[in-house]
Amino acid sequence: MTEPAVQPSPSALPPVFVCNYWFSAFAEHVNHNKHNFSLPLTGQAGLAFFSSTPSQPGNSLDSMTNYYSPIYGIAGQPIATLPCAATLQQHASIFSAYDYINILPLYSNQAQAWCQSFATLGFKGFIYQHSVNWYEPDITSLAQYWQRRPSQLKNTLKRKQELMNKDGNFTVKVYSEGSAEILMQALIDYHQVYYHSWKRSEPTPAFIDSICQHNWQINALRIGVIYYNNEPIAAQIWFVYDKTAAIFKLAYNKDFTRFSPGTVLTAALLEHVICRDNVNTVDFLTGNDDYKKDWMSAKQPLYGIQLCNKRTWRGKLRSLANYVANFKHKPAPK
Repeated sequence: MTEPAVQPSPSALPPVFVCNYWFSAFAEHVNHNKHNFSLPLTGQAGLAFFSSTPSQPGNSLDSMTNYYSPIYGIAGQPIATLPCAATLQQHASIFSAYDYINILPLYSNQAQAWCQSFATLGFKGFIYQHSVNWYEPDITSLAQYWQRRPSQLKNTLKRKQELMNKDGNFTVKVYSEGSAEILMQALIDYHQVYYHSWKRSEPTPAFIDSICQHNWQINALRIGVIYYNNEPIAAQIWFVYDKTAAIFKLAYNKDFTRFSPGTVLTAALLEHVICRDNVNTVDFLTGNDDYKKDWMSAKQPLYGIQLCNKRTWRGKLRSLANYVANFKHKPAPK
């Protein structure tokens, strides 16, 4: 008799956004009309890219990322795993065929490492700020987390919770385990909320469903839903891994704005991941939205890089254009 597979705990998982399944689902559902390919490295590691079409000027290679992607890295490896020149050298002939290579989003140390590694292959790297990442580190308890929050947020939460309780028709539910049918209903509820939110409709629902199904199976998915008379009016998708909870998607029905359902649901999910999953970091991923500073106390820039091939005329021209643009934006010496 075969022993059942032991499911890894969230803390043992590689980051959701650079695992092999993420890039596989991305290629299938998001980039299905583009030339996707993965360059194998050692073991299960790899680099996921898509390339330009012949109709586009220049010949570019792009990291397999878009608005769904809060970070880029080596597929199947921890984010802390940085590229090295020797690793990239095995695919030097492929990279050299491109005029420029675009990679984002990246943390500061990643951006530097990618530029340095590609420099040995004849590419000039230019780094620019792409976005901002808000997060809350060093969480030891729910009480400690709330001690760090501004009074205005805590007062708003208390008022809105009381307003919902007085109405008596609201239910808050956090889905974290169960059958495939339970997950399917949670996803149906999420998409219904998203459609009735200010966002209108999910750009690629099949990708969201695929990623959620995978992470449900490995105990890394948390979906929060608020119901009003059994109808979903707010929903959020979080991932849990390596003692970190990542807030991936959130939406609410704009008809219920006066109840601040997003605030109430975020608080419920925070309690779940801190008290049950024992996370010590909550990550709001990409975006410098003003409200995030109330929930998180730390932020860091996210960067993009453009690597220009010094061996092609288009690469040299792009390198010159980037140099001039950077020079123009540098402050004048005092």
